Amino acid sequence: MAYTTAGYDVQRGSRQNERELQFLGDPFELARRVEVVLSKGNEERALELVRTATKDMQTVVSWNHILDRQMRDGKANMAMKFFNEMKKRGQTPNAQTYTILLRGFARWAHYPGSVSNAVGLYKAMDTAESKIKPAVIHTNAVLKVCARAGDMDSMWKFAANLPERGEGAPDTWTWTTILNAVKFDLLKKLESSVDIPEAEKHTLIDEAISQGRRMWADIKSSWTKGELAIDEGVVCSYGRLLLQGNSRHDIDSVLTLCEETMRIPKQTPDLEPLKTNSTTDQETTDPDLADARPDDFGSRKEPPKHVAGPTTVKARANKSRIPGYAQPSNNTLALVIEACRKLRSKKSATAYWQLLTSPPWAVEPDMNSYACYLRLLRDMRSSSEAAELICGQISGTPNADDTARKCFRIGVSVCSRDELSPRSFHNATRIVDAMRVTLADPSVEALKDYLKMAVRTDDRDSIIAAVELVGPQLKTLRSQLAFGDAAGARAAPRSLEADVKELARRLQSTYSRLLAREKGDREERRLWARERAQLQAFLNRGVEDPKPVESALEETRRGDSSAVARQEWAL
Repeated sequence: MAYTTAGYDVQRGSRQNERELQFLGDPFELARRVEVVLSKGNEERALELVRTATKDMQTVVSWNHILDRQMRDGKANMAMKFFNEMKKRGQTPNAQTYTILLRGFARWAHYPGSVSNAVGLYKAMDTAESKIKPAVIHTNAVLKVCARAGDMDSMWKFAANLPERGEGAPDTWTWTTILNAVKFDLLKKLESSVDIPEAEKHTLIDEAISQGRRMWADIKSSWTKGELAIDEGVVCSYGRLLLQGNSRHDIDSVLTLCEETMRIPKQTPDLEPLKTNSTTDQETTDPDLADARPDDFGSRKEPPKHVAGPTTVKARANKSRIPGYAQPSNNTLALVIEACRKLRSKKSATAYWQLLTSPPWAVEPDMNSYACYLRLLRDMRSSSEAAELICGQISGTPNADDTARKCFRIGVSVCSRDELSPRSFHNATRIVDAMRVTLADPSVEALKDYLKMAVRTDDRDSIIAAVELVGPQLKTLRSQLAFGDAAGARAAPRSLEADVKELARRLQSTYSRLLAREKGDREERRLWARERAQLQAFLNRGVEDPKPVESALEETRRGDSSAVARQEWAL
């Protein structure tokens, strides 16, 4: 009698597997077949096929496909069970097997036992009996598990036993993982320590930065000796840790770091050196390290004299990489802009932007870089520059994503912060109009801030311009609630519906303000009343006994607009 497992007839499947294996005599063909079966969701069939083939051939690659599938589905325990079964059936794991398991534990690091299992696999590889010795890719995978799990003690204990040279020695990915772990551990401690005194928070920050500086001294020593090829990732990881610092010297160190590792001329004046007896906070206290420091960083370039805002150079030069130095990209551009923002130096930020987007680096800014620069403009209350940036560089961008939506939201907030300027509302109007032609699904927060600005002006023409610009975009958002976003994926109903209804209430209140005014011809007032009634009908959906649209229109025709006008808009 045939027996089944999870709906799979094992006895019948065994006979079918034997017949199929007659045509799959090669391990490569078997692995391809297993991959196809797994892609169709038939895991039990693939497993029985590999078990049957294990008797006659090497099936390590096929087992790897099964382990990878289990890890992708979050079944870490099943993956370890099949890993042990694989060894019992005489199949020796290869380096890729361990890589699959370790990366899987990193993906599901929050599962209990992920760190201990990952460290145990690494130790099993590092024994004398193991045929596969750990390489740096396995080292980085274990560190990634510890970092994502937030287990700093295990990470430091594991990192302390790493060899300084040879197989398994740290590379740039190793240092990047550790530096990022230190930064995120610091942010986690600060977030969970809301009620502790500021002095203790500063102590936590200083300790984390001191750890980073000690690590950077080792990285720099290996780099200058030619033992380590530095890249942008490790530089920016260290730089973003320094950005958490309490002093201007920590922030200024970010710009000095970019000058030393990427030969980007510093665009800010040097600060007075700190007077300290600590040797751990100084990066060049070691005489050998100071002698080995790369020289010829180039003469410092002065900022452009005529700079009205960041522009992107359209003619891209050949990006010739400087040997031995890291190559900057948008990661570096965002880093230096954020450093200039903390130093409150818009002039330096604009100079860096011009410098990095021009040859020889010719970085083409992405939306995240634009968002960083817009935040700086918000701090500086530079609404005109924000409007020029968005209308000149972001408007009309094809395939705009959520980061582009964030840029428009920040742009409107720049204008709201700069509302004392006589052109702030005009700049906000330009930004919202650019959002209309760029984003298929506009930013609700940007539209709410824009309406709020219009009401604050208390200018009839400005309020009319705002409702005419916001109204069509609100209809787009209502369609998104009903039919999903432009990409075809249905949006989260609770959060988006609440935001859209809040925007509808504000727009309805704005129409009420216009109707409460004496000015305006009859046709214009009838149009506003109709729009307000439609908004009321939208807001009444799901409410018991909603007021019909015709009833709301009738009240407006009788001149009873004061009742709605009394709904004050909390500014």
